Amino acid sequence: MQFFRKSLLSLLVGMAATSASAAPASAPQFTLTRFNYTLPAHVYAGDINSQGEIFGIGISQNKDVWYSTSGTTLNVAAPLPGNITISSLNASGQGIAYSTTGSGKRSYYYVENGAFTPLAVNGQQARATAINDAGQVTLTTFDSSGNARGYVYSSAGGYQEIGAAGGIGNAASNINSAGAVVGYTNGADGKAGAYLYANGVMTPLVSEFDAPSYANGINNAGQVSGWATGGQGMNGTEAFFWANGQYQRIAKLSTSIGIDGLGRVLGYNDFGTLAMLWDGNETYDLSDLVGETGWYFGQVGGINEAGQISAYGCRGSICEVVRLDPLSPVPEPSTYALLLAGMALLTCAARKRS
Repeated sequence: MQFFRKSLLSLLVGMAATSASAAPASAPQFTLTRFNYTLPAHVYAGDINSQGEIFGIGISQNKDVWYSTSGTTLNVAAPLPGNITISSLNASGQGIAYSTTGSGKRSYYYVENGAFTPLAVNGQQARATAINDAGQVTLTTFDSSGNARGYVYSSAGGYQEIGAAGGIGNAASNINSAGAVVGYTNGADGKAGAYLYANGVMTPLVSEFDAPSYANGINNAGQVSGWATGGQGMNGTEAFFWANGQYQRIAKLSTSIGIDGLGRVLGYNDFGTLAMLWDGNETYDLSDLVGETGWYFGQVGGINEAGQISAYGCRGSICEVVRLDPLSPVPEPSTYALLLAGMALLTCAARKRS
C-alpha cells in the first residue's frame, strides 16, 4: 500500500507539473510548421480545424485553386465540379464548401460523406461561417431588406433559428463544441450588438461605449472574443474578451480573429497590418513569439482550441502559409479529471491510516 501511495503521488506530481507548464507564466512561445507544396501556388492563410489542418484558397498558373494540409504537406487542387471549394472540415470529415459565380456571389454547401447539400432557408441562400466537431454549422440569411437571421444547421437536426432578443435580426459567426453560438444582433435602431446564444438564452456582451459590437470567437469554456467600434471613449476599433459576464478591453488589438482554449485572443493591431496575440495580460506581436527570427505575419486565418494558428508569414523575400504550434499545448479536460481522481484516492488512503 505504501508503494502504491508513493507511486501515485509521483504520478500526480508529474501531472501537476505538466498541467502547470501548459499555462505559460511568461510570453507564449510557438514552433513553426512549414508545408511542402505538391504544386507551385500562391496561397493564403485559411481556416484551421481542431486537428490542426488548414483549408484555404490561392492561385496557381493564373487559376483559382483551393488547398488543405495534412501533416507537413499542403495539397493544392482545382475547384470541384460546379466550381465548389471546401473551406472547412471537422475531425469527422463534415464541413462547409462554397461555389462562386462570375459576379462573385457565393452559394454555400454542407459537406458530409462526399455529398454537398445546398444551405438555404425558406428559399433564401445562407452564408455559412463555422462548423464544430459535432457537425453543427452557423449560418446567416438576409431578407430583401437586408435584415439578417442566424441559424444552426446539422444533418440530424435541420435548421434551428437563433432568437433575436427583440431585435430586427441577427447574424451567427461561430459555434463551440457545446453548440453555444456567438455573433451580432441588430436593434430597432439598426446598431449591431455582440451576443452569446446558449441554452435558448440570448446574452448581450457589450454594454459600454454605446458602440456597435461584433462577436466572432468562442472556445469550449464559453469565453468569447470580438470587437467594438466607434463608441464614446473609444480609440477607434477595439477588440474585447468576455467571460462569465465580465467584459474586458484588449490593449493594442483592433479586431479579433478567434480565441483558443486558454482564452488567448488572436487578432490585428490598431492599423490592421500586424497579427498579434493577447494572453490575458499582454498583447504580443506574433512574430516575437516564434523561435525562428525574421518572420513577419501580416495575415492570420484562425486559431483552434489547442492554440494552433494558421498564418501567412514572410521571411525575407519568401512568403508562405505556415502553422504555429504552441510549445505549451492547452490541457485536455480529461487531464484535470484524472488529477482530481488521484487526489481523491490519496485523501481516502490518508483517512484510513488515521
